Amino acid sequence: MSVELKAPYLLFLGAAASNEDAKTAMGIAYWRRELCCGQLRLPGCKADTGLPDMDLESARQHGARSLIIGVAPMGGQFDPAWLDVIHRAVRLGFDVVSGMHTRLAGIEGLLKVATQHGGKLIDVRVPPESIPVASGARRPGRRLPDIRLRGDR
Repeated sequence: MSVELKAPYLLFLGAAASNEDAKTAMGIAYWRRELCCGQLRLPGCKADTGLPDMDLESARQHGARSLIIGVAPMGGQFDPAWLDVIHRAVRLGFDVVSGMHTRLAGIEGLLKVATQHGGKLIDVRVPPESIPVASGARRPGRRLPDIRLRGDR
């Protein structure tokens, strides 16, 4: 089972101090710019993908369907300052996509609001159930031979 990320995307940069802190957004803006309509930056944000700055409402008017959390702060945790934006996004019917360590469904009340307003919470770090993880089962396909570095015995 694969999960469709609905385009166009609004890239959320929070208050990232640099482009490196917004590496997910920078990568998406570089490699799949045609799928993006804009970026949403909080006050003090120094990162910039070069996409137009938009708030949630104007992004929605431009057809945005997914809010992608494009920030990777130390520790992979959500900044409490983001919660208002994320809650407003799900109330507007956006799908919210995250690669953070903290699961979206773990944010108090977010799953209920998303369900009520037709949005999905997509945690890309959570593999689909159809992919066996660490099962020990032999997998098909070719493998690299056991290569030892010089000096290894």
